[in-house]
Amino acid sequence: MVRLRDMRQRGFMSLLAKQLVLVLITLALALALGSIQTLSVCFSCCRSFSGGRVTARSAYRQSRDLQFGGQEGYGGIVAPPAPRTMTGKTAAERKKSDSTLTAMIVETETARDLPRTLANHMRSTSLNSIHLAAAFRKMANMPKPFDITVLRSPTLVDLVEHTERVCERREFDSRHTADLLSSVTKLSAELPGIAARLGPVLAKLVPELADAMSTEELTKTIWSLGMIGSQEHEVTIDKAVAAASQSSFNKLSNFSMTDLKYTARGLSARAAVDEASVALLDRLAKNIAESTREMKAKDAMYYLPDIAVSYVKLGIWHTDLMDNVARRLAGTVRKMLKPKPTFHMKWSLAALAWCWKQPISPYVQSTENFNPEVLDLGNVQSVIENFGSLAHMAAKRRGVTQKDIESAVEGPRRIG
Repeated sequence: MVRLRDMRQRGFMSLLAKQLVLVLITLALALALGSIQTLSVCFSCCRSFSGGRVTARSAYRQSRDLQFGGQEGYGGIVAPPAPRTMTGKTAAERKKSDSTLTAMIVETETARDLPRTLANHMRSTSLNSIHLAAAFRKMANMPKPFDITVLRSPTLVDLVEHTERVCERREFDSRHTADLLSSVTKLSAELPGIAARLGPVLAKLVPELADAMSTEELTKTIWSLGMIGSQEHEVTIDKAVAAASQSSFNKLSNFSMTDLKYTARGLSARAAVDEASVALLDRLAKNIAESTREMKAKDAMYYLPDIAVSYVKLGIWHTDLMDNVARRLAGTVRKMLKPKPTFHMKWSLAALAWCWKQPISPYVQSTENFNPEVLDLGNVQSVIENFGSLAHMAAKRRGVTQKDIESAVEGPRRIG
């Protein structure tokens, strides 16, 4: 009996020693992982004295489950349930639902289906900034015109009102603000009421977000605000344009030629330009003038006439810009006098002819006695002085009418 009691005492002491070692290991793990929650494993160890067994490996697994929020731990510990939202969904379920709705919006094929898709989810899901930006972007890129069921859809009214509330809560970031401005501008022909309501409320966000905007976002913003316009909210839009112009001025070196084109087009769409916009236009013109020689012929013919129209439309004859446009395009325009030109860009010819025929042009002259064959492209001054006549003659040779030239100021379109 004594021998048996001694053996039991030694076994108990051995078990006690093991459990103490395990407690020390667990405490070390808690300190190493930096989580106070890990200390709960210690209590599991203490409870093991009453018959349960916890190994060092299982203690480690339990501590990792608590550290990283596992739902079902390797050691059998169930982490606290994820917090639920007011709608009864967990954060993970809500995130999955949001992603699903965004995907459904993107995959919608017709304008008639989009309001139906949104209506089905608006009853159970609160649309966030991502949903709203995706919905308007999808609608803006859909084929037009829309049929009457889309134009009179009550879901669109709900969508606009919901967007206004999200704007008031300042939940749109710079990307979604620029996307929404671009989308409502593209929809203004079909749904002018949407642009009239959302344009000004989105413009209020721009001064706060302009510095955080990328070059693409700034371009979209300036172009959209210029195209939307609003006499009733002119002060709000002017402040937004000024803020975007100031931010663009600081980032102009990163602008692509497409960014420069649409920025100039947006600024020219406003009858009056502020001080920041004037400074931006001057800097923009100088940047373009410096890059004209490096442009490929087709790119130059695509971008430069568009940019030139924007400046002349504002009543600005930027000598450095216009002279470099003439020098870069003279050879290309003269080739278009041939029966089979390399490529057809009739609107570009119409735009150039319109610019050089405006009263602010210092080179307005008759084309009756002009002979393009004797034009010396190596004589810079001669090219600059005669470029208007060359452009007008090439436009006429390619079938561009006087009406086409006069309407060139309205923007690019297909001629012929």
